[in-house]
Amino acid sequence: AYCTPGIAPIGDRWQILSVGSRAMQSYDLDTGRELWSVRHTSFNAAIRPLWLPAEGLALINTGSRSAQLLAVRVNPSTSGDVTDSHVVWQRDKGNPRFAKPIYRDGRIYQITDIGVACCLDAASGEELWKDRIPGDYRSSPILAGEHLYFFSEQGRGTVLKTGSEFREVAVNEVPGMGTTACPAVAQDAIFVRGRNHLYKIKEADGR
Repeated sequence: AYCTPGIAPIGDRWQILSVGSRAMQSYDLDTGRELWSVRHTSFNAAIRPLWLPAEGLALINTGSRSAQLLAVRVNPSTSGDVTDSHVVWQRDKGNPRFAKPIYRDGRIYQITDIGVACCLDAASGEELWKDRIPGDYRSSPILAGEHLYFFSEQGRGTVLKTGSEFREVAVNEVPGMGTTACPAVAQDAIFVRGRNHLYKIKEADGR
């Protein structure tokens, strides 16, 4: 697998959530001891797990073209193989391979490699909306306030408003800015590494 592990404060213990081929494991941050695991059928995982403290769920993308999205109920006593006991919901189709999902106010937002964006209810996995955003996507979206920013490999920047309905706020096309890298934010500006240049995007007069 290729993903960076996630870190989750669960009870009085910090856990490392690591997705590998055919399984994911949680380790005690202090000792490295394996605490619990979940089996899955995929490989090549590239998306870092998310910890959703309000729901008590670990969100796991299993990787590859048939990536599944698993929500695993976790508490301080969780231990062993919990595949059959703690998976609260599972989404088998329509998940990304590269772009990391974003969580806000009980909802999960994600975009597939071919530009299908969706919003899920974090507690149940129910799909609240799904719509197409033109382009191919490897870079993870970012969240600023109530807005989500998506940057495609073709140089399209799309801004959506968070919520239970699809709401497109703005679209910007910058030839040559196509990126596979995740954007960075600093000093009220977005920095995007394009094919040949580094771009700084900022509203005029700070608005």
